[in-house]
Amino acid sequence: MGARDARGRFRGRQPDGANLPLSNLSDVNLVGASLRGAKLGNANLSGANMCGARLDPAPGTAAALSAGGADLSGAFMPNVNLNGADLSSAILTNASFFGTYKRSCAPANCGSTKAIECAGAAGATLAGTSFAGAYLAKTDFGGATKYPDFSNAILIGATFDSAVFTTDENGKGVVFSGALLMGATFDNAVYPNAVFTGASTDTKAGCWRPVLSPAHTAFRGYAQPDAGNTKCRAAAAAPICVLVAYTGPTALPFDIPLSAPVASAIGSACSAGSGVCVASAAPVPRSSPT
Repeated sequence: MGARDARGRFRGRQPDGANLPLSNLSDVNLVGASLRGAKLGNANLSGANMCGARLDPAPGTAAALSAGGADLSGAFMPNVNLNGADLSSAILTNASFFGTYKRSCAPANCGSTKAIECAGAAGATLAGTSFAGAYLAKTDFGGATKYPDFSNAILIGATFDSAVFTTDENGKGVVFSGALLMGATFDNAVYPNAVFTGASTDTKAGCWRPVLSPAHTAFRGYAQPDAGNTKCRAAAAAPICVLVAYTGPTALPFDIPLSAPVASAIGSACSAGSGVCVASAAPVPRSSPT
């Protein structure tokens, strides 16, 4: 087992405060694990089952509590199962937590270790969780609670159906400032004092080509994608563009106006199926990261 292949370290343990940045934890079974305050920045968690896991601040000293929840900033998390997890105060800034499914699929329950082709945080507790700048295309946040921050996140095709967001002690609600919300759905969701300033939505189905910052390609085992077009090729620690199609309009309540997305530094419109960028959506690891 390589120095950074940490999968075996979690067998039968409660690794609160574990310090494992840049680790390979792909496909690991962490159902119900306690990872409170763990340091997992830029880790490869591809396909990990973390259903019901604890990723909130570590218990104990005031210093531990002030350090916040688990740090997954820049982590590579395609099809990770975080359903029912406690992510209070966790940091997922610039994480790539996305689904690769071709159609909708039900979240796996915590009793199953079967790999899924969905990224899910359904029913998760997101009190003060930071997803700022994260790539969250087609991720399921249905039934999630509390007051996360999705500032500048890419939430194309994400699901927030039946989410029950609340406000913090200062009355601040969930934040979607600058987020890409094309094709996202909010059916029966509740979000008092939510902030949508500068968010992009769409009144129809379409396709978007987001540009991910170098922070999304710093995870263990990143490999340069090959889309047959040098314009979209990228090396580690360089921006990468991806292509994401969405099948319907943004489904927000009527009191939130819808507007067409505007080309910006984080992306531009594209023709569905154009294949200009990495059509599988997001950075990819080598077949056997070490």
